[in-house]
Amino acid sequence: MEVPASQTDHLKSWLEMRVERKLEIPDLSSSGLHFAGARLVVLERMPVAALMYTRDTGLPVALCIMLKQGTPIGVRLDRRGPIQLASWEDGSHAYIVV
Repeated sequence: MEVPASQTDHLKSWLEMRVERKLEIPDLSSSGLHFAGARLVVLERMPVAALMYTRDTGLPVALCIMLKQGTPIGVRLDRRGPIQLASWEDGSHAYIVV
C-alpha cells in the first residue's frame, strides 16, 4: 500500500504501528529532496516503512525503517551498480538509505 505525501498524519500512524517506532518525516527540501509519500514493503518477512523522496535531477531516495532487535551496528556503505546504500542498526531497528 502506498500513501501520498498529502496524507502525512494517516501515513505516520499507520506505519508506526507496523514498525513499532515513532516516526518523524524529515523535511529535506533544503537538500533538494521532496517528500513524495511512503509505502509498506516486506523484507525478511518483516514490515518495512519506506519514506520516499524525489529530487529535481537524479534518482529518488528512500529511507527504510524496520524492527530488528540485536546489537547496534555502525553505518555501512555499499554500492550495487548505480545504487548507493547506507545502513545501520541501533539495537531495536535497522535503517537503510537508498
